[in-house]
Amino acid sequence: PEKFTVAAKIPLSRSSRSIFVFNEACIYEQLPEYLSESYDGFYMVPKDITGTRAVPVVPKSYGYYTMDGVDKSGRRHNPILLIEECGEPIATYDSECAQLPLSDSMVRRLHRAGFYQGSFSPRNIVMQPGPLHFPPAQRTLDQPSYRIIDFGRGVNQRVYFADKAKLTARDVQMHAIDERRKALDLFDLEAGIYHT
Repeated sequence: PEKFTVAAKIPLSRSSRSIFVFNEACIYEQLPEYLSESYDGFYMVPKDITGTRAVPVVPKSYGYYTMDGVDKSGRRHNPILLIEECGEPIATYDSECAQLPLSDSMVRRLHRAGFYQGSFSPRNIVMQPGPLHFPPAQRTLDQPSYRIIDFGRGVNQRVYFADKAKLTARDVQMHAIDERRKALDLFDLEAGIYHT
């Protein structure tokens, strides 16, 4: 069996943070599997006639767990969300490493699948040496692997906008444009430069 590392997300207390972890778990459950899998081949993204390498966009999710009962102090146990460990936030890399390409297609593919991250920032993009199909000892930051993480404020447009009868298709499109604009403000996606 293949060995891998997971990240455990546990809210510090039963507070509003628990709601974010629960929402994140729901989003991971609803995301199409192809956004977390590696495939040999290319995706066709609008305005990209050459095709985009099929790389994962989000980590794999290994479940959301809760325990019944209370701990020794009488408090309810905190839930836990297990996801694939995919590296460090790009904000932690020095400026030389941070000037590595981040594909605009990741944001587009997430939106085309009907999902919004909800709080796009450098702390919510993780990077690790790649390519991931190489053995770990041969991976480098010359070909990094990225993932979009933290869907605590994420939105599944099919669920969210279904409840908003007055919203039009244009409103939905504007929501995606606003999030993409945030990504463009953080990254010079054409030049592949992260703005620190």
